[in-house]
Amino acid sequence: KQWYQRRVRGKKSSTSNYLISADPTDLSRDGDSYVGKVRSNLVGTKFTIYGSGLNPIKPPKAGPDGLVTYREELAAVVYSTNVLGFKGPRKMTVLIPGMTGDHERIEIRPESEHQSILE
Repeated sequence: KQWYQRRVRGKKSSTSNYLISADPTDLSRDGDSYVGKVRSNLVGTKFTIYGSGLNPIKPPKAGPDGLVTYREELAAVVYSTNVLGFKGPRKMTVLIPGMTGDHERIEIRPESEHQSILE
């Protein structure tokens, strides 16, 4: 299966955001093919991959059933600078949530930034 991404820049955002979609013709957050997004920190050394759902920092909006579903953190990527500075290869660490004994993926849905997969 192929995945497509598009850079999304918010008016107040100082970090890079990339939308991930399963359909190259439907690159919107509200579309049925929306998979999630990738967001970087200010420096571009830490990236978090989010599924669909709401940002826990923003005021919650209840869905039609009255429930609030916070977004899931699917993975994170951390780049470390090398001894040469910004030139040349860097060390990359990928953080992926573990599996339960029943081979189910452990969901990480932080309700604050201090519960992030990167913390």
